[in-house]
Amino acid sequence: VVCGLSKSQIENSGYFKERLKAFTVNGTDFKFENVFILPQGAGSKLAIDKYGDDFPNQQQDFNLTKNFVGVDIGFNTLDMFLVSSGKTSPNLFEGIEHEGIMKIATEVAKIIKAKFDRDITLHEAKEILETVWLTSVEGGWKAVVVYLPEKMNAASANRLLKAIEEPPEKTLFIMITHAPEKVMQTISSRCQAIRVLPYSKNEIVEILTSRFGKTLDEASQAALVAGGSVGVALRYLSGKEDYLRQMEIFKGLVDALAAKDLSAALGWGDAMAALPSRENQKAFCKFAGESLRKVFLIQQNLPQIAGVSQEEKEFFVRLASRCRKSFPRMAVSCLDRAQMLIDRNVNQKILFTDLVGRLYLSF
Repeated sequence: VVCGLSKSQIENSGYFKERLKAFTVNGTDFKFENVFILPQGAGSKLAIDKYGDDFPNQQQDFNLTKNFVGVDIGFNTLDMFLVSSGKTSPNLFEGIEHEGIMKIATEVAKIIKAKFDRDITLHEAKEILETVWLTSVEGGWKAVVVYLPEKMNAASANRLLKAIEEPPEKTLFIMITHAPEKVMQTISSRCQAIRVLPYSKNEIVEILTSRFGKTLDEASQAALVAGGSVGVALRYLSGKEDYLRQMEIFKGLVDALAAKDLSAALGWGDAMAALPSRENQKAFCKFAGESLRKVFLIQQNLPQIAGVSQEEKEFFVRLASRCRKSFPRMAVSCLDRAQMLIDRNVNQKILFTDLVGRLYLSF
């Protein structure tokens, strides 16, 4: 009998060894003369001896004279061992409790939550199911609001599907999505679709002036860039300093591209890389993409729906006449790629230098 113990239990090896020499299971007695207690992770050493680095092909001579450190990742432990000239011993093992797969899974969950803030976990789905079967506080009705259901993973969506198919009495599921085509068909087919249209410019001006106390000039300017969203208009007004900095970089970059001045364009690439955070860098890429959408619409003789403010109209019209008609589409693709690479923590200097080079070639 061979038993592996974690580092925290190895001091009790004598107890385990005695218990394993003789024990009874379901009335049957078992006795073993040879009982070996090894540090947890020894199984990994034996597997390496047999398979080497080409599992499942056996390589008997893989580490006869090798020096390396092995790591055995357990459910809740992390065990490491040193192999010198192909050999190891218990005093060359080290173990860490409360690490391992569960710790890794927890960290992965945190990263996913930080990166995709609107995802929903299986545990959260269970909480919703438990909630809808509670009695309402007043009025007899209960409502469950699911924001961006297309972000749910398959396991969560399947658990909710049963409740959506047969909801408790007087229970409403309200799902808010910007991409209804991405919602699981089994869920969307059981819902009544209500399309909420964007506000008109006049409606946004009215809301901003009457509800948020903005001046007529402020509201009119924000309505032009809002794209029918009151939230976008408010962010534009509250973040005017950020907007002006983004516009400064964008104008400097496209002016350098138009002048075929690669050195100046790379300087603006350095300015993008110097933005204070990855979120700021992604915000600039999104801003530049939205600006190029305005250029595209002007090129298609649709300036009335481009959403260009009067003070910026001259700049966008001039830019639309200076670049190729294919440039906005190609540039937006490059900017989308840059946002993806920012999320992957690619070196920012290299990333934005590459972005400028691609924009320079396609201008």
